[in-house]
Amino acid sequence: MDKKEFKGIYDQYHSLVSKIAYDVIDDFHLAQDITQDIFAILYQKSDSIDLQRIKGWLITCTTRKAIDYKRKTYKEKEIMGAENINRLNVDGKMHEYQQITENQESDGYGI
Repeated sequence: MDKKEFKGIYDQYHSLVSKIAYDVIDDFHLAQDITQDIFAILYQKSDSIDLQRIKGWLITCTTRKAIDYKRKTYKEKEIMGAENINRLNVDGKMHEYQQITENQESDGYGI
């Protein structure tokens, strides 16, 4: 694929890719990052991609990349929560637990 062909595909599908990423992620800036990644991958792998099916390829790759990002951030948040729980019993006292619980209760997320 030459640069002119790539630019045509980019111009035609940029909005679609951005919208799909935003619909999954719900963050404009992250959706733009995902869009940039998708078109970089397209450019790198352009020789192995069937241009007759480019729209489907873009939709599938964008959706998967956005979902992967969402899973990654969910796992990171889950790990961060687990690390906070593990800190509770480091010195055998529960004072950190009480502080965390009090913070959650004041936020309306009481246990």
